[in-house]
Amino acid sequence: MVKMHSDGRVSMTKKEFDRMKDKVKKMSDKGKKFFKGGASKTIKNREDFTTKKTSTMFNRGGKRQDTAQGSTRVRRPY
Repeated sequence: MVKMHSDGRVSMTKKEFDRMKDKVKKMSDKGKKFFKGGASKTIKNREDFTTKKTSTMFNRGGKRQDTAQGSTRVRRPY
């Protein structure tokens, strides 16, 4: 039986521990497959494999500019 202590520790039998360890291992082995059109892993609520707004503009001092610093030519930062 799993016991929760007042200081946050958890006590369990070896059998329970092994069962939990196997469950965690199975979950981590699956992993998540990514595919075009799926959700972005890095930017929440965005589609993956699309050009993000953060990639199309320079962002200096929290303001978006479309020119490199010291230049008047409009270009993308990549």
